[in-house]
Amino acid sequence: MLEELRKSIEKRLKEKGVSLIMMFNQDGEILWHSGRRVRGNTIEKGIGFSRTACKKAMKSGKITESKEELLNYSGDGLSETAFNLRIKHILTLPINGEGYFYVDTTDKEFTTEDIISVKESCYYLGECIRESIRYYNEVPRLRLLKKPLRMKIIKYASETREPILMTGETGVGKGYIAEIIHNITGRTGKFVNVNIAGIPEGLIESEIFGYKKGAFTGAEKDMKGYIEEAEGGTLFLDEIGDLDFRSQAKLLKVIDERKYMRLGDTKEIECDVRFIFATNRDLKALVRAKKFRKDLYHRISTFWIEVPPLRERIDMIEGLIGEYESDLRGKRFSRRAMDFMKRYSWGGNVRELVGMLKRVGVEVEGGKIGVVDVVEALKNHLNKEELKGIIEEMGIEKECKKIYDRLNDIPAEEEKGAYLLNKNTKMIIEEIDGGISFWDSAWKRFIERDINKEEIKTILRHYYQKSSNSYKKMIEMMNMEEKDYKKFLIYLKRYELIKEK
Repeated sequence: MLEELRKSIEKRLKEKGVSLIMMFNQDGEILWHSGRRVRGNTIEKGIGFSRTACKKAMKSGKITESKEELLNYSGDGLSETAFNLRIKHILTLPINGEGYFYVDTTDKEFTTEDIISVKESCYYLGECIRESIRYYNEVPRLRLLKKPLRMKIIKYASETREPILMTGETGVGKGYIAEIIHNITGRTGKFVNVNIAGIPEGLIESEIFGYKKGAFTGAEKDMKGYIEEAEGGTLFLDEIGDLDFRSQAKLLKVIDERKYMRLGDTKEIECDVRFIFATNRDLKALVRAKKFRKDLYHRISTFWIEVPPLRERIDMIEGLIGEYESDLRGKRFSRRAMDFMKRYSWGGNVRELVGMLKRVGVEVEGGKIGVVDVVEALKNHLNKEELKGIIEEMGIEKECKKIYDRLNDIPAEEEKGAYLLNKNTKMIIEEIDGGISFWDSAWKRFIERDINKEEIKTILRHYYQKSSNSYKKMIEMMNMEEKDYKKFLIYLKRYELIKEK
């Protein structure tokens, strides 16, 4: 709704002869603008508007919801900058406690009717932003974040079109939060979720930017890239740290100029896309190692969200369970089951929790999910010592006797549970043994987050031992081509999936 309202306001005011529409906050950050070109992200350093008028608006007093203060400049009241830009009239107005509205015209002085239109636009935009903040503040997954950061995210998503960077461990829900941000903005285009790590290195540029027919061998027709697919919407690029240097330069141009070029094309295409990026890698370290562009890093990290692991917000477990209540199929957790979940460290974060909810929802008979059911659903992911510790701490050795006794029989090298076969890994091994390639079976599920890192380690360990510790034999056993050998080793190293002894 927000984006539709914003576009409606832009159209309405441009019909009134407005040359530039801009919104900025109390800190002087430019949140969005439309019309005449503006450079810079702040009032202090920006070019293309009257800084004097904006600064006077910020100094005009504390923003309150009850007070509307319209600052009106024309004729001799205009600054030298405004005169040089040939601006004839400027209006600035607080937006219901959420920032400031700036409009100017180079065609004429605003009429009383024009000023009323500006004031109405401010009111409706402010109300829409406030409603978004109220509604999304209650979303369980966002409540993993502390309130000040949560409120800032909602306001930033509502008020600006600038890129957002999210960092955090695997499984914390970065993609989910990105989709919420997309929904907050009310953009009418699609939310396109792309995992860069899942795209072969030589295809990244063509996949993101698209290509023209004849751009390379095999390019038999024009093909849209992810940017074009996300037109009018949001493009979420996960694992941005894996993007190659050439594509980084092209991406920076898209963010700055809202234009890009397909591979093999000579014509630029304008785009309207909101970019959200995510990574679990240290981008600062990649910049120092010259593996990530410094200018791109600074451009995408203007607003940085660190999503905490679930173990740091155990109090949110009940809220998250409520969010996925349908997966439980009418079942309820016992008090002891909830106690166990609040003691567990959740190494796989929210993704592991959701996977467990789906398993118990299908596998548990009856209406109540007990502590044994939870332990059984998590046993292939739990650290042996952690599981034993929680069982002993809660005094449930008898209830969990089968699992507890088995833990004492697990070989030392399997202590972390990395090589325990479960239903997922057994099924994938059967597929590979039946002729399906590793890429189409195990790797596809890993990239799409259907299996976790420990599960793919289990599969790799199985074939590593079966091949007498030979990667080349593994390639053959897992139905990969000989030319895949180098790529396979690169992925093993990148994700630290297996180590040769």
